[in-house]
Amino acid sequence: MKKLLFLAFALLCSLGLASAQIHISYPSGTSTDTMSQVHPGMKYKEYKQFYNPRFYVPEVGDDNPAWIGVASFFVPGLGQAITGHWGRAAAFFGGEVAISMLILSQCYQEVSYTKGTVTYGMTKYAIPLIIADAALVIWNVVDAVRVAKITNMYYQDLRRQRNGLALNLDPYFTLMPDSTPGTLRPTAGLSLRLSF
Repeated sequence: MKKLLFLAFALLCSLGLASAQIHISYPSGTSTDTMSQVHPGMKYKEYKQFYNPRFYVPEVGDDNPAWIGVASFFVPGLGQAITGHWGRAAAFFGGEVAISMLILSQCYQEVSYTKGTVTYGMTKYAIPLIIADAALVIWNVVDAVRVAKITNMYYQDLRRQRNGLALNLDPYFTLMPDSTPGTLRPTAGLSLRLSF
């Protein structure tokens, strides 16, 4: 019976389990490998590569990404500013101000002058500028939500590093020398690594 179980395990290992690693996954979708690369004081451009916002799971103490998106909808860049990304906030706010000024300059132009009457209206550039403004608002809101989720995931990992415990369970399959010289015996097992 032991040999049958051993052969079944060896077959599973040979099918690809030998290279697999079992990690404790945290709700944010990160593993202990990601947590070891994250450290306090990182910039957004450094830690954003470690996180996928689709795997974000809210925890106590996180900024609410939905409310940050709403804040960015009403005041461009406010959501980015709330999460501490002032450069992004200034870029979105400045872009919105610039496009708004261009729209105003194109909407109240003199379009015709007949017999002492001046008629004001929109020029042909007003509609494309309004569409560009709507696209900027959508981009602003989506970016604010994404930045909030990624930043929350980063701070979740920092909190886990302070009071966390990592457990790695790695299966292995190898050939070990047998008691008979020149023969190898298949050996399988699990290695357990605990770090705290």
